[in-house]
Amino acid sequence: MLTYELLDEKQTSTLTNIKDNGNYNVKAKLVNNEIGNYTLKQTIFPLLINKINVEIKIDDREVTFGDAFDIQKSTYTKVSDEKLFIEDLNLVYSIKDYQNIASTFVLTAKSNNQNFNVTITDGDFVVNKRVLKLIYSGKNSLEFNENGQTEVLSVEVKNALNDDVYSVYYLNSNNQETV
Repeated sequence: MLTYELLDEKQTSTLTNIKDNGNYNVKAKLVNNEIGNYTLKQTIFPLLINKINVEIKIDDREVTFGDAFDIQKSTYTKVSDEKLFIEDLNLVYSIKDYQNIASTFVLTAKSNNQNFNVTITDGDFVVNKRVLKLIYSGKNSLEFNENGQTEVLSVEVKNALNDDVYSVYYLNSNNQETV
């Protein structure tokens, strides 16, 4: 029976222990001389393991302004039809030109797994506006006092963030904005 061993500076192991791409030296050897009338002339030969080409699309993400999110929990979809694609690509996600505003940004990633040539199609990172709910003194209509001006309304803002700055405007009887 003919078997193969991987040779390196540290140890001898089986070929199934190869986990990374690169150049290796492999040794062939006879076990119990089962080949019979044959002589093995070259017992050490080079083995080259190439990187696997993989194409992925970063999945779009959507959050509401002010909500916490972990960008590293983003996901991707495999585009290429590579059957050996079984390892973790070890992706590090980032958002290009991110600003702390409601808008659409580019979600991208970089692979830190050196066994793959990864082609990445970016996704969208959408930050939606936060919807505020205004509750005012329980009245269904504005009332005017004897001077013709609107009465002062108390307004409560729901769903605002702690550091939000907001203003509430309403029109007085002269159609002028009043804070």
